[in-house]
Amino acid sequence: MWLSWKSLVLTVKTIKNDVGSTSCQAALYVKGYKFSHRVNINFTFSVFPTDIYPLCFIMPIEPPKFIRSPERLSVVRPGQNKVFECQVTGTPEIDINWFRGSSEIVPSDRYKTSFINSVVQKCDTIDVGEYQCTVSNEVGSSTCKTTLSINGWYFQEPPSFSQKFENVITVLGTMAEFQCAVKGSPTLSVQWQKDESWILEDPKIERTFEKNVAMLRIAACEASHSGKYTCQVANEAGQDRCFSILTVQEQVIPPSFLKPLSEFQEILGSFVQISCKVSGSLPISVEWQKDGSKISSGVKHKIIQQDHSVSIEIEQLEKSDAGSYSCKLTNKAGSCVSNGTLRVKG
Repeated sequence: MWLSWKSLVLTVKTIKNDVGSTSCQAALYVKGYKFSHRVNINFTFSVFPTDIYPLCFIMPIEPPKFIRSPERLSVVRPGQNKVFECQVTGTPEIDINWFRGSSEIVPSDRYKTSFINSVVQKCDTIDVGEYQCTVSNEVGSSTCKTTLSINGWYFQEPPSFSQKFENVITVLGTMAEFQCAVKGSPTLSVQWQKDESWILEDPKIERTFEKNVAMLRIAACEASHSGKYTCQVANEAGQDRCFSILTVQEQVIPPSFLKPLSEFQEILGSFVQISCKVSGSLPISVEWQKDGSKISSGVKHKIIQQDHSVSIEIEQLEKSDAGSYSCKLTNKAGSCVSNGTLRVKG
């Protein structure tokens, strides 16, 4: 008796002899295995037909594996046909796909595919490159690769960036630099753009390309240098680009106190304003402290900042307000601190 591998339940028709008859049913549940296309079921009988022992032969599913693959590099004459041939083991059904670069090969007048080879008809320079065969079934896959070249012509890798540059923020008069690493077949050429214009010879801008590292450096940035900078690398096989933004800010002046804190005395219960005059590039952040603890705006204290004037107000002075006060100014260029003492009279 034969059983299709798609069946899960086997029912045996009634079996009889001179002393009686019987029938049986067997369900097959096998994890990680499948039947071959046809499975032979053998039955063994003793004297009584109720003693039936179905024997089922199954095979494990094996993932595909290459036991023969094309040579790593094939060099042919122009116009010559080339056959890439592989041998594979594994459990059917096995799917086969051929690729040239990242594109799947579709059978055509130029490319013929079969189980399991690929033929390139009348090779030309457009066929040069890397070819890949991928085989798969329901439990796994495998891949092999080969490269095709034309005699007297070599495969060119198109350019790409292995390391790109990032956005740069700097201030007037300081240096800005863009640097990136590229790869690809020689000869590689590099060009730079600012916004939509190619950068020509400019004594203020230095450009180099050495050991596949492209660099653009501006020794002393001006406001006009702000913009989008693009690096383009190219060879006979193609081109690639990367870009970033340069922002040139005005000179950042560190903060300082034009009128610092000092020692002063106020009357108990009065309104008090402790203020300073400051200078430096905005924005400037301000932090007030009393006896080493940070002061925050609230019911007790009100912190005010207006351009180059900073102050802290106390609505009704108490004896506990006496102590050491400090004001700290900070911007991108640095910070500074001024200290003073408040005494409460009355």
